[in-house]
Amino acid sequence: MNEAQQQLMEYQQQQRLLRQQQMEERKRRLQEKSEALLNDIDEPSHSADPNSPTDESSSNLAALY
Repeated sequence: MNEAQQQLMEYQQQQRLLRQQQMEERKRRLQEKSEALLNDIDEPSHSADPNSPTDESSSNLAALY
């Protein structure tokens, strides 16, 4: 195996690790947002308009879509 092939393999391994870290981070953030939304559902809204976001987590979820 020559040096270029070795560098390519190292690069690909780094990319795999990076993608895995990004997926874990996304999963963690989605889990936090899901829990925040469930908390919003469990607690009655104090807002007069039920469609208005009650806090940051609701508007964060909207930003996902």
